[in-house]
Amino acid sequence: MKRAHRAAHRKLWPLLGLVVGAGLLLALILRPPPEGAAATDGGFTVLETLR
Repeated sequence: MKRAHRAAHRKLWPLLGLVVGAGLLLALILRPPPEGAAATDGGFTVLETLR
């Protein structure tokens, strides 16, 4: 029984890490722009801010 439990955890934790990482990536990509950001037609707001 211990062996099956350990095997389940070995598969669960990497999967959980991928889910959390994908959620973080999607949150960063899909978040709305800051209120003071100027609208650009190309979507390169970050590059315009760094100039």
